[in-house]
This record gives sequence, structure tokens and C-alpha cells, in this order.
Amino acid sequence: MQLLKCFSNGTWDIVEADEEFFYIQEILKRESWLAVRLGRAQLKTKEDVLDYLKTGKSLNWDDEWYAKIKMDVSEQLPQEEMVKCDCGHTVEKCSVMSTSSGSSCPDCYDRMSM
Repeated sequence: MQLLKCFSNGTWDIVEADEEFFYIQEILKRESWLAVRLGRAQLKTKEDVLDYLKTGKSLNWDDEWYAKIKMDVSEQLPQEEMVKCDCGHTVEKCSVMSTSSGSSCPDCYDRMSM
């Protein structure tokens, strides 16, 4: 999982390895007063910060609205299984159609069902 930083235009980009230390240190500097204000336990170590970010939440490292980092926790979608139809095309398994002359892809269905 990677850390992402927010830009002032609202887009997110990957935090480079050499920047990660800076952002985490800035978060930890603010934690002594910010955690109390937000009513949550204070994050005291890098591991605490990373564990918090793994929940999908973001943390501010400065007072600007966009000064946030978050962890990219999106999961990769599983690849759909590909199968070869009787028409000769290879398509996703969920797209295979049955015809009177065997299996077909959506493009060949009309031709093969006659």
C-alpha cells in the first residue's frame, strides 16, 4: 500500500519514499493538540500513523485544507476468467452466450444462432 498526498487542486499523487518521513513527522508534531481536539487517541509513532491510514482515513500534516495524506487501500479487482468460444474468439467468461451451434461471443451470436 502506498501513501498519497493531496494537491491544492484536489488531485492525489504518490508520496515518494524520501518524502514519507517529512509528512509523518509533520503529522506527529501536530498530534499532541490535534488528537485531543478531535477526541481520538494520540498517534505517537510512525507505525501508529500508518495503522491509522490503513483504515482508509486521511490525516492533515498542515493547516491548509489540502494538506492531507492517505493510504491507497483500494484493492485490485480480480481478473475475469477468459474462455475461448466455439466461434473462435476469446472473451470473458461472463460474456459467453449459448447458441444452437455451440458457445459464442456477443459479436458472433446472431450469425451462430441461425
